[in-house]
Amino acid sequence: MGSSFIWIIIQYFNYNFKRIRITIVDFLSTFYLWLLPLSSLPLIIHLFFNRKYRTIEYSSIEFLKILKVDSMKRIKIVEILLLILRTLIILFIILMLSRPVVHGSFSKSISSSNPVFCLIAIDDSFSMTRSNNTVKILDFYKQDVSKIISTLPVNSKIEIISLSDTMKIYQGLSQSFSISSLNGQMKQSASSLSLLNHYMDTKKDEFNKELHLLSDLDASLFLTQKKQITNEWNVFIHDIDEVETNISILNAKILNEIPTINEELEIEVTVQNTSLNDIKNSLLILNINNVNVGQLQFDLMPKETQEFTFKTVLSSSGEYSCVFEVIHDKYFGDNSYYFPININSDFKIGVLGNVSEQYYFLENALKALKTKNPNLSYAFENELKNNQNTLVNNDINFIYGFNYIDENNLAPAIIDNFNLGGHNYIFPASDSYKANKFSDFWDYLSINLGEAKLTNYNNTTSYELSEKNIYNKNIKDILSIKDTDETIMQMHKYFIFNDSKNPMIAVNGKSIWEKFNNGQGQINLLGFNLDLEWTDFPVQASYISFIDRIINSSLNHKPMNLYVGDLIVRDNNYKEIKDPSGKVFKYINSKEDYRILQSGLHNIIKKESATNFYANIPLSELKRKKIDEKDLVKYIQRYILIPQNADLGKITNEARIGVELWKIFLYLAIMLLIIEMVISNQFFRRI
Repeated sequence: MGSSFIWIIIQYFNYNFKRIRITIVDFLSTFYLWLLPLSSLPLIIHLFFNRKYRTIEYSSIEFLKILKVDSMKRIKIVEILLLILRTLIILFIILMLSRPVVHGSFSKSISSSNPVFCLIAIDDSFSMTRSNNTVKILDFYKQDVSKIISTLPVNSKIEIISLSDTMKIYQGLSQSFSISSLNGQMKQSASSLSLLNHYMDTKKDEFNKELHLLSDLDASLFLTQKKQITNEWNVFIHDIDEVETNISILNAKILNEIPTINEELEIEVTVQNTSLNDIKNSLLILNINNVNVGQLQFDLMPKETQEFTFKTVLSSSGEYSCVFEVIHDKYFGDNSYYFPININSDFKIGVLGNVSEQYYFLENALKALKTKNPNLSYAFENELKNNQNTLVNNDINFIYGFNYIDENNLAPAIIDNFNLGGHNYIFPASDSYKANKFSDFWDYLSINLGEAKLTNYNNTTSYELSEKNIYNKNIKDILSIKDTDETIMQMHKYFIFNDSKNPMIAVNGKSIWEKFNNGQGQINLLGFNLDLEWTDFPVQASYISFIDRIINSSLNHKPMNLYVGDLIVRDNNYKEIKDPSGKVFKYINSKEDYRILQSGLHNIIKKESATNFYANIPLSELKRKKIDEKDLVKYIQRYILIPQNADLGKITNEARIGVELWKIFLYLAIMLLIIEMVISNQFFRRI
């Protein structure tokens, strides 16, 4: 019996205390403990009746033969055993009526009616629903919040907030709560536990504080959490993971450094199976300007991430609106990814030089490119010198002559263009160059052109420029170098810049192409001209493509990565923003910045123009990585993790009060009573 008792206790503790730290045993109904002396009644009765005996003389010794010494000892042992059993039965019944409890780590009061301060923080981030439609908080959390409220003692104070912005959804007493008070909508942005921590710091004056955290426990929730939630709070973590089979498009990017017309574009897309189920025969589609340009089928293992590459060719310039779509599951919010492709759109070029022969091949290349790109425009010396504002606003300027800027007093205009993000390419006009002693422009760049030296080959020799001379990856892309042994051009003469700071191309370790950066602005100083006196490059088939890539390199082909939840700061030129659903935000009628609320193509209407931007769900919400339970203690000092289908009432009651043991004592009393009846019955039958 002893071993059975121990086994029952161990099994009960294993089942009920696996989330609770045992600290002390107490009783809910202490009144019944006054009945403990009654457990001595079997002993008193036993002693009382054993004292009343009388001697009986037998006329025959037949009965004396039956009586054995060992039988008398056995009777005594049985009597003592029955005495112990009856004492324990009464003791266990009294303990059962006293309702003993084992306190858990959350127990602060033995009374189950003490009110608490309950903060319910609901995760309203995108990863909870992965929906592209509006989802009401009421519809998503109705059952979960109702269960929590039903477990609270009367007069408990309640506050319900959203994790994404700690907006207060409800405040009041538990008995006054109505489920219709759950206002608001689920977001397409991310949530952060750090905001919750700041909010909890404002509740230091409350007592018996409980936090109910309802979340899918995605690791992104804890990324910015630096402060641990202390043991002042009793934390219940409700693991709510509604998403089943699901594929998420994580990212899309253009692999070409410079997208150009009539050249193959490679676009890489990354997808992840965020579920625990195998994905079979899912369809991935690339749409450009609402036209399906490619699709493929794929399979993914659980939690697997994979990249796929699509290839296409675009025959005209402009901005292309692109979207990847996956067709497989019912969670449409992460089944699309939006991005643009910009090719040579609205581009202004300036060409400055004293002699037109210096830029003869450049002018012909620009004419050829303009036939394919009507938005490309270029102007020459006379127009630009007479209207320097045009020079300042150009996207790119080609300047012939190291002294040209200073001689024509264009230093302020070129420097302004540089600071505004313009790209400038400066070539030598001749092989005879004499540096100015004072130069506003070159002094601004802190370069001494007086140390530039000319290298000139005779008519029968030249220098073969190849991949080994290229010091910068972007220049390799502009020159479209694929073979490391390929000769890029034959160079007849070039200047070497001994005062080198950022070489792009070098010969024998000496720079012949210097680059100066200022944010997005660039000034490129080349030691050679792109005409036949200096190189054979203008007569190569790749020359026009080279000019096209130079133009494209000054465009911002990598647009700003905007995500749902980001702010578009007010700009005096902005009039309104139209979101993908057609809703218009007017800056004129609002003093606030615009917050992106949904993914897709947005249109910004400016005073004199319009532009687009593309927003997607934050990567942290698209990826699925659940936090390891053992890592939770890094962020929350004391907590109970509640599985989705667990008995919430039982878990919260045990955490607040403790685990009641009355059932154990009831089972033991019944078991001992049965044993006592069996022993008594067998014993008296033999007497």
